[in-house]
Formats: sequence, structure tokens, C-alpha cells
Amino acid sequence: MSALDRSIRRRLVLGFAAGWVSKLSTVLIQLVQVPVLLHFWGVPLYGEWLLLNAIPIYLSLANVGFATVAVNEMTMLVARGDRAGALRSFQSCWWLIALLLGGVGALVAAALWWIDDARALFGLSLIGEGDTRWILLLLGVSVLAGQLEQLYHAAYQSVGRFAYGQVVKTAATLLVFASTMAAVALGATPLGAAIAYTASSVLFTVALGALLRHDLPWIDFGWQHARRAEIRRLVRPALGFVGFPIGVALNIQGTLLVIGWTLGPTAVAVFGTARTLSRVALQLVQIVNNAVAGELSMAFGADDFARMRTLHRLNCQLALVLATVIVAAVLLLSPWFLRLWTGGRIPPDLGLLALLMVGGLLGSLWSTSSTTLYATNNHLRLSACFLFATVTTVVLCVPAAQHGGLWGVAAALLFSDLLMTAYVLPRSIALSRDSGRDFVRSQLDFAPLLGALRTLFERLGRRRAAAAVADAPGPADPR
Repeated sequence: MSALDRSIRRRLVLGFAAGWVSKLSTVLIQLVQVPVLLHFWGVPLYGEWLLLNAIPIYLSLANVGFATVAVNEMTMLVARGDRAGALRSFQSCWWLIALLLGGVGALVAAALWWIDDARALFGLSLIGEGDTRWILLLLGVSVLAGQLEQLYHAAYQSVGRFAYGQVVKTAATLLVFASTMAAVALGATPLGAAIAYTASSVLFTVALGALLRHDLPWIDFGWQHARRAEIRRLVRPALGFVGFPIGVALNIQGTLLVIGWTLGPTAVAVFGTARTLSRVALQLVQIVNNAVAGELSMAFGADDFARMRTLHRLNCQLALVLATVIVAAVLLLSPWFLRLWTGGRIPPDLGLLALLMVGGLLGSLWSTSSTTLYATNNHLRLSACFLFATVTTVVLCVPAAQHGGLWGVAAALLFSDLLMTAYVLPRSIALSRDSGRDFVRSQLDFAPLLGALRTLFERLGRRRAAAAVADAPGPADPR
């Protein structure tokens, strides 16, 4: 732990806590919006809203990975003391994202204008023709605002304030959601909900920009520092991020399509339910990875490889411990939970779940280790390997499903995780100037991890004790 001083440990703890808050807010939104919209709109209108709401999200793909690359680039430059370079990256990416998404939005708007019957195109019957066009345009504007907001968050992460930026973002997301639900409760139609959502999203983006300017005076909005050469330099790593969403879509949707084609819809339901449970560990581990990514970028930017090694080792060890505990709990509780969750309509298949869980353990390890690569913009080959692994897996799923059923599909997915683990670990170890033997030894030595947890609990205990003393009644007034 010598490579991690108190300030770094504090940022990691705060980032982890902020990630949990963000995840809980997402769950809260998902739990609340469904009954609210169903109550005020009914099932048919809610279904049409979901259809229109999903389409503008594809506009975000035009952003490619420029916001993510900017996060890493700015963090590394600030760690080197080069704030001028960080500002150059910030302004260059701001204009690129705005122009790129604005151009795609303009093309979509033109297409909507020339389409004779947008309702028929999307299979709508309750939302009017004019409302359909306006809803799509408004939600498209909100997507643009969200992409710029990601860039603002990058500036906070570049100076080690990831947790602060995450909390501000989470609070704003909840406020935007609350304003939309309030509009619906007051009688707003889908168009009114789109106006409320877009207006509050744009207002938050403007407010965050003002807050960022106040908190980080060296961040300046404009085009004086934007450079075409900077944009060209960031294009290649940004394009590298395209492989990840495509690979994830192939991994999730592609395998389900294969199962539906070879084994039928009932098998899709059984497999999809089991895989949802198997990915719980990966989702929780990702919270830790998001908190560590900024620290890895700063360490790499400052050429502090001792800190990189420590972060990589502890991150992988923590991921394995968390994933193992979660996998054991899910396997133990899954028969009861599946009967409760599905009303007994989907029987538990512990063998299938166990195979998927092994893949989940490996996935937690390699995805955690890969944080070292993408946090330093060394992810181009990683993206290509991930695409290759997922395409190969989908192809293998066809004979695997025909000859081995759902267990065969789970084995094919396990092959993908084995391939990614074999690729990622050596490269992350080499990038952090570590050795394979020392890395393996570090994973079997739990003293640093236990020491970090002990320090955290002691600090929390001291804070609770101090709070108790502060709240305790003082001595009686002798008067």
C-alpha cells in the first residue's frame, strides 16, 4: 500500500461510494417510472413512448468514443502538469462532439421532415403525427446535451474529483427524472413529457458548465485552444471504443437469437434469466473499475508505475473477492429467488447457472484488468480482440446449441471469457511494468487488501465517534 497515499485511498473510497449512489439512483428510476407511466398513460401509450424514447439513443453512437478518450487524455495531461494540453483536448472534443452530433441530428430532422407518415413508420396509433416528429427531435436534443455533459464530467475526473462530478451528475439525473414524472402526473402527454425532459436536461447541462467554470477556472469554453491536429490525434483511439458496444450487443443479443433459432423461445427465457443472474457480479465490479480508472490515468500520466502496479493488483484482487462472494450467494439463493422472481414459471438450472457463473468470474477479472488499458487509451487491440472473441462465440453457439443445448451455449461463452483473460492480463501486467509471477503472488497475498479495508473501517469508526460526541448533550448550565 506504500504506493497509495491517504489522498488516493480517500478518492477511491469516495468514488466507490459515488458509484453505488449512481447505481441505486438508476435502479430507483427504473422501479418508479414504470408504475407512474402505466398509471397515467396506460399500457398502449406507454409502449409507444418506449418505442420513440429508444430511437434517439442511437444518436449517441455518432459520438463514438470522443468523450471517453477526452476523459483519459485530460487526466493524463493534468497529472503531467500540462493544463494547457488538457484545455486543448477539452475544447477540441467539445466542438467535435457538438458538430458531429449536431450534424447527425440535422440529418435525422431532415429525414423526419421528408417522411410522409412517421406514425406508420414506427407503428404508432395513439401519438399524433406532429407529436411524433417533435418528440423525436426533442429527445435527440437531450441526447446531445447528455454527451456534452460527459465531457464536463471528464474535467472533474482529470483533477481527481470523480466522486464530486458523479454525485452532481446523479443528483441532476434524479431532478430531470422528477421533473418529467411531475409533468406526467399533472396531465402531460408524451409530447409534454418530452418537453419537460429536454428542457430540464438542457438546463442542467448549462448549469453544470457554469459550475465547472466556477470550480475549475482554467477550463475555458470557446475555440481559441481547439486544434484540428488534436482532433485527428484523438480520432483513432476514439474509434477504438466502437468495438465495445458492438461486441456487447453481439454477446447478449446475438446469443439469444441463436438460442431462439435453434432451441426455441422457451430456452431463450431460461437462458436469459440465468445470464441476468450471472452478470450481477460483473455489474457491481464495474462500479469499482469506474472509480479506479481515473487514478490509473493519473498514475500513467505521471509515469508512476509503482502506483499503477498497486492499483492494478488491488483492483483485480478486489474484483475476484467480490465476484466470488456474489457468485456463491447467487448459487445458494438462486433456486428460491428464481421461483419468487418468475412465479415458478422458469425452473432453476443450477448446472447452467454454474457454467455462466464461472464465465462471470473470468469476466470480472479480465474486465477489471482491462481498465488499465482503456484508462490510458491503450485499448485499440483490446477492442479488436473483444470483437473477434464475441463474433467467434456467436458462431460457435450454433453447433454448441445443436449438440449441447443451453449448457453448450454457456460453454461457448466461457471460451470467450478464457480468450479475453489470456489476452488482457499479460498486456495490463506489462503496461504497469509488473511481472506475471509477482502479479500472481500479489493475488494470493490479502494483507494489502485487508489493510486497506481496516484503514477504511477505522476511519469510519472515528467519524462516527466524533459525530456521537458532537451530538451528545453538554454539561448542565450551573445557572
